[in-house]
Amino acid sequence: MKKVGISYEKGLLAAFLAGTVAGTILVNMMSSEMRSGLSAFPFSAGGAMVEAAKGVNEAGSKLRAREQLPLFFHLFRSRSLAAAVGWLVGLTPYGTACFFLAAGYGGLTLGVSQAVFTWQKGLAGPGYFLLTLMPHCLFYGIIWAALAVWAGKQTPRLRLFPFLCLLAVCGIGAAAECWIFPVVWRLGTGILSRTSY
Repeated sequence: MKKVGISYEKGLLAAFLAGTVAGTILVNMMSSEMRSGLSAFPFSAGGAMVEAAKGVNEAGSKLRAREQLPLFFHLFRSRSLAAAVGWLVGLTPYGTACFFLAAGYGGLTLGVSQAVFTWQKGLAGPGYFLLTLMPHCLFYGIIWAALAVWAGKQTPRLRLFPFLCLLAVCGIGAAAECWIFPVVWRLGTGILSRTSY
């Protein structure tokens, strides 16, 4: 008799999609007062992304690179800590279950965020949503994918050097989030605000 089952990768995708659908439904079931209290920027550490997106001080001049170093170190610490937790969890017998939960939670967060942006910005909402992901989430996605693959292996291995490489990718992602994201956000929102009329 043929064994029927679902692969680990398909399970992660299913958990992510289920979370996305659940997040979208959740926001649409809320009252407008509750929706207005939600933040459409869930991917920032302590709201740092919103501050970075402004990229200007009180006088209106652009922040110099060295003035954003505390933000970079804050982002690098928080992203590296999350990667370290994922790496350590992947070494345990519960690694696959934890990554299923993480995929579902990630989908839920994305679903909520996209629904909030759509509620706030209308048809331009998905565009604003995609802007919040660029370009740093490309690097964070690589890290998450590598950790998820490692957690899905039958025999967990320490993989110390590859993990150190992932920490370097965390640094690149944090730098992109700190210095490149504000530029992408400013340019993208300028385009979206002109085309949404």
